[in-house]
Amino acid sequence: MRAGGILHVCKLVNTAAKTLKPIYELQSLNIFYYDNKNLGMTRAHFARQDGIIIDKIVRCYNCSNSDFPEGEYVVLDDGEQMQITDVNEIVDLDCVDLSLKKVNNFYAVAN
Repeated sequence: MRAGGILHVCKLVNTAAKTLKPIYELQSLNIFYYDNKNLGMTRAHFARQDGIIIDKIVRCYNCSNSDFPEGEYVVLDDGEQMQITDVNEIVDLDCVDLSLKKVNNFYAVAN
């Protein structure tokens, strides 16, 4: 295993009181080591055909599909926030490849 950084899997939650305007923040669910992967031409081409945007691919180690709910968010160690669009488990290597897209809104990360 070679670690490229630390990735936080997060859930978007409303932290405002009931009667106030919603304030959305990311709440960390889990932490994993990851490594950057290259986005291949075939994967990018078929994703565009299906209307899916892929901005980055990362590989997380010592985890399974169930650790990464599609649609949830990740915060990379450089502060970049992205949303999970696809999860591919590689059982033989005990890792998961995540397809990520950039988020339109930047959210605060709750502690």
